[in-house]
Amino acid sequence: MHLVERMTLAPRHQLLLVEIDGERCLLTVAPNAGIGFHLLDGPARGVNEQTMKVCR
Repeated sequence: MHLVERMTLAPRHQLLLVEIDGERCLLTVAPNAGIGFHLLDGPARGVNEQTMKVCR
């Protein structure tokens, strides 16, 4: 597992983009909801400026 990007959304709430065996997934971390796992469709791609605009 490789951490690609970490974003803090609020105190103690985070969104993590990780890569596992070439597949990318989002992990959501919140103290009241635990950890969520969301597999992204398609092969792993590099993060570009357009992707970052969507994520912000």
